[in-house]
Amino acid sequence: MLEGLNRITSKNDRERQKRLKMTTGFPGHCAEHAHLVVAELLRRGYGHTVAELAGHYVATGGEWNFQGNPRIAGWMHRSERTIRRARARLERDGWIQSFVLLAGEQVEGQRAPVARLRVVRDVSKLQRLARVHAAVREPHKRSKTGRGGSPPAAAARSTTSAAEPPPAPVSAEHLDELASRAPAWLRGSIAAIATAKRESMQPKPPRREPPPAPTSAELDALERELEQLTDAGLFQRSEPPTPKPPD
Repeated sequence: MLEGLNRITSKNDRERQKRLKMTTGFPGHCAEHAHLVVAELLRRGYGHTVAELAGHYVATGGEWNFQGNPRIAGWMHRSERTIRRARARLERDGWIQSFVLLAGEQVEGQRAPVARLRVVRDVSKLQRLARVHAAVREPHKRSKTGRGGSPPAAAARSTTSAAEPPPAPVSAEHLDELASRAPAWLRGSIAAIATAKRESMQPKPPRREPPPAPTSAELDALERELEQLTDAGLFQRSEPPTPKPPD
């Protein structure tokens, strides 16, 4: 039953990606950022294939991309060799970085460890490029003025409130004091908030760095071998679920 449900889910995902590709040009939900990256790389002198590949990396919306060369080659209607050359150009220029994950390993933000050996790409630099250009394109909000050029009362109130200093954050000790003076039915809730406050102030564990990046030639050979094993039925090709856009 679970296997049948997975097949239905995968089919629905593929249909949704096809609709996105037809309507936006990219199968991911962040097509607007993808087009911004394509336009910027074209402006910098990159070829159309390299720029479009960068757009596909950005269109998924995450800082890590799990799409293999064969899948992207199918979306772009290019050969795998052409995609590998474009990927190598982006990697050589520092836009992306590729890593190999062994079974049981995972990168930061990934829901679960990989079940088999996978090649993943750090595309965070391309995502930052997209965010910067998206911010530049945002229209500037102009405050409306009333008659005679004077701002309305709401704008005047917002200006006054913006000048006031923000209130000081409530400390865990202050919450403990409130809990001691609160009625019994409310005491436990305030104490729980104080505990959560203390935990949030604890230093975070150091970020786990991914394994060292292989060379471009090693990546090409590894991906070719993975595709051969997949075609032979030794591996089941799978892709992580595409993150849903925020409401």
